[in-house]
Parts: sequence; structure tokens; C-alpha cells
Amino acid sequence: MRLKTDVLLFVSIMLVMLSCERKNEYVEITYDNICQVTDIYIQGSSIYPVYEYDQTSDAESRTFYADADTSLFFNIKQLPPAKNQYMSLSAMDWRITSISVVTLDNFDVDHPAGSSLNDILKVRFWYHKEIVEIPLGDVDYGSIMLADYYTYPYPGDSVSLDLVYPNDCAVRPAIEVTIENAFGRCMTARTGDNK
Repeated sequence: MRLKTDVLLFVSIMLVMLSCERKNEYVEITYDNICQVTDIYIQGSSIYPVYEYDQTSDAESRTFYADADTSLFFNIKQLPPAKNQYMSLSAMDWRITSISVVTLDNFDVDHPAGSSLNDILKVRFWYHKEIVEIPLGDVDYGSIMLADYYTYPYPGDSVSLDLVYPNDCAVRPAIEVTIENAFGRCMTARTGDNK
């Protein structure tokens, strides 16, 4: 009798859990704001944008992506009301045409000070709530356009482009990063610069 009761209890719990899982419906959202990058700075192995929200540039970005047939709408799992702020995403409009990372220190035998690290680094960012990682040598126009960031920050939120070094790299060198974008900007930053 006890076994039968335990089995029924287990089945009941599983049914409740499965029904809760089905209630997690997906909802369609779009970006709250779209901001254009005007400059950059470096902290650690991350490239951070300098930006301000502007309604005119937001509207221009939305028109550009609509004309390019890029969806600014995507589905995410519906969250409980207490976590709804985490559904509020904005986007950074990078529109990168080229990115260059140069080591300012002697990095290894193949990469003395002043040489490019584009052949060994990758760049990582969030897009439509998924992580995207691209070798720097493969970045061209169209590779890094929009990147997500949460409108209401919470721990772990990142608006940065993160540089990914090889697994055997214990020490990160001082670097200079140059990003050119489709807005005609050429933005350069060095490790240790204060912007």
C-alpha cells in the first residue's frame, strides 16, 4: 500500500511540473531602445561602447534594419511578473566594418609588440539572447551589427564585446583596439586609457 501511495504521489508531482512547464509560453518582444556607438573603451579583455540614447538615431536604426529585412522581433520565454524587467532588452547598433587588435607588449614569439592579434582572438557578444562568437579575422561588415543589453541592468549583464584569448593564454597583454563602423567612425582605445 505504501509503494502505491508513493508512486501516485510521484506521478502527481510530475504532472504538476509538466503542466507548469507548458505554461511557460513564448512571447514576442522587440528592443526597447537601439543606441548607436560613438566611441569605445577597454576594461580587461572587453570592449565597451560609449553611447547615449537618442530618439532620432533609434528611429534611423529601426528603419535601416527594417529595410535590410532584419527582424527586430524575437521570441523569449514568458517570465513571472517579478522577473518581467529581464524581458526588457535594448540593442547596441555597432555596424562594425572592421576591427583590429594590436598587442602593445611582446605576447609570444609570433606576436611581438606592435603586431596584430586578429589571427588568434575571437569576439563574443549577445544577440537575440544567444551568445555569438566569431574569430576576429572573420569580422567584416554584417558580422557584428546589433548586440543585446538589458534595459534594466542586473548582475552578469554585459553591453561589451568580449575578446576571447586562446585557452593556453595565462597573461593578457596591453592592447590597442580600432573599430571602424558604417557610420563613418574610426574609434580607437588602449588598455589603461581613461575615457
